[in-house]
Amino acid sequence: MLEFYAAHKVLFWSSSIIAAFAVCIIHYCLFVRPGVPADKPRPGRLITRFTIGEQISHWLRIVMFVILLITGMEMLFQPRADLGPHHGFLGVAFVIVLIINLVAWREDVTPRQYDMVWLRSMGGYFSRQERHLAAGRFNAGQKIYFWLMFGAAIILLITAIAMEQDAHHTLAARQSLAWFLHGMVGCLAACMVIGHAYLSIVVNPASARVLLDGKIDQEYIIKHHGLWRKANSGPERSKTNDFCPSQK
Repeated sequence: MLEFYAAHKVLFWSSSIIAAFAVCIIHYCLFVRPGVPADKPRPGRLITRFTIGEQISHWLRIVMFVILLITGMEMLFQPRADLGPHHGFLGVAFVIVLIINLVAWREDVTPRQYDMVWLRSMGGYFSRQERHLAAGRFNAGQKIYFWLMFGAAIILLITAIAMEQDAHHTLAARQSLAWFLHGMVGCLAACMVIGHAYLSIVVNPASARVLLDGKIDQEYIIKHHGLWRKANSGPERSKTNDFCPSQK
């Protein structure tokens, strides 16, 4: 398997990325209801979905991942390309931001019993009928995505360290395996990001506006994150039309 990937890594990456886009297109054609306009945010009905700090970390993750992907693929297509220390330093920074997010979201990304309802229905993404499933601040799919990306980032960091060792280091004998895992996991992460972007922007366009100011229409939260609304609404919050940023 290692030898096959080493000999066909460009083909593997190209076909995987194309397949990810193809799956999104097929899903759109089969399950996204045509002619249904996206919910438009209503003035005075926007609530805070992400704090300023969370917005900054979100954009940092997006920018860093794109740069890491581009520079990594440069080395993929040009094996002799010298990326210098920038790729590695950026990878470390990416992991640090994810750890900060994990600490801040430790309650929000913890699996709950009600997540099984969402998973059994696959979030309603394979149905043309709109479904309002039980979910906290993050639904089960978003939790799985976060943990998979976190695990992928850790594996990529560890394998990158092994790849950089010289021939006299004990990890040098594992460099072939490290290159294989680094490439495979990196490709998986790229495909997951494509899927995440598709679901967030195309399938749920109302949720994409959080990238602008961290706010989202209250009706969207009621429909898709009702348990977060119930846990964080009250007499004081109903006046400000804002929810707390963490789930109890």
